[in-house]
Amino acid sequence: MLAGMDGDLILPLDDQEKLAALREVDVHRSWRSLDDRRHCLVCGHDVGGRQIQIVVYADGSGPRRGRCPTGGCNSIPMDWALPRGAYPAAGNFAL
Repeated sequence: MLAGMDGDLILPLDDQEKLAALREVDVHRSWRSLDDRRHCLVCGHDVGGRQIQIVVYADGSGPRRGRCPTGGCNSIPMDWALPRGAYPAAGNFAL
């Protein structure tokens, strides 16, 4: 495991584990693949699933959490929106 700047441990996950973790920690939006992107409302950057860090507390305890990879950003999944243009156009979806 790698230590993040704030002392949290960044979990080394393979692609399948990372996608499962993103689906677990981000209950607000669905993740179809690690190539899905989110816009961080705190720092303003667009980040992909491969870049988002999955962390636990420094002692290895606590639940897994998602964290924006931008240095100094303390956002959580609730602070991530779908990037501009990722929303379906009006009338362009099935009811």
